[in-house]
Amino acid sequence: MGELLAVGAASVVFVSVLVIAEAATRRWAIDPEVSRRLVHLSSGVLAAGLPLVMSFPAIVALALLFIPFMVASRRVGIFPAVHGVERATWGEVYFPLGVLLAAVLFPRSAPYAYGVLVMGVSDPFAGFAGQRYGRRAYRVLTAHKTYLGSSVFFMTTLALTLGTVAVTQGLSAKSITVVPLMAAALTTVEGLTGGGLDNVVLPAAGAGLLSLAL
Repeated sequence: MGELLAVGAASVVFVSVLVIAEAATRRWAIDPEVSRRLVHLSSGVLAAGLPLVMSFPAIVALALLFIPFMVASRRVGIFPAVHGVERATWGEVYFPLGVLLAAVLFPRSAPYAYGVLVMGVSDPFAGFAGQRYGRRAYRVLTAHKTYLGSSVFFMTTLALTLGTVAVTQGLSAKSITVVPLMAAALTTVEGLTGGGLDNVVLPAAGAGLLSLAL
């Protein structure tokens, strides 16, 4: 019963984030791209903290609930503040799928939280910087990125990685060498994935790299 209540409460919180974003976008005419990235950021931070209040099977159940919910929301257009961007992306649907994969493949608090934070924090920061200020772009397969966005992604991930490693195992000569390599690897992954697929790949990739480093 406790786990069911936790899943229910978390569902209410995540839906509330969407509702608040929708209301704010309509009230203050916020650009859907900005609203979408703010939802991505807040939802990513909340998702990373889920192991504090529920088990990994419960996180999996929560993600399984939100995958069809986001698909239905996209098709019906319930939350245009999130779905109403001009570019072709299924990132909002892939978000809970990425959380699901990280929880299933790496059910340990530190790797899971790190992987979800890379997706939930580094990705929207990079997207905002690249879209707003990026001038030089590059394309790899279906991915269209900017050099500025990738640089912001690297620096944000570097900070996340350094903080996570410092908290979990302490800094050493080895870890200081590994940290930038992890950030570079994840930046490469992000640069190769387009259409929102980075939301699927990054949580598991980040969790996997941290598991190897710990």
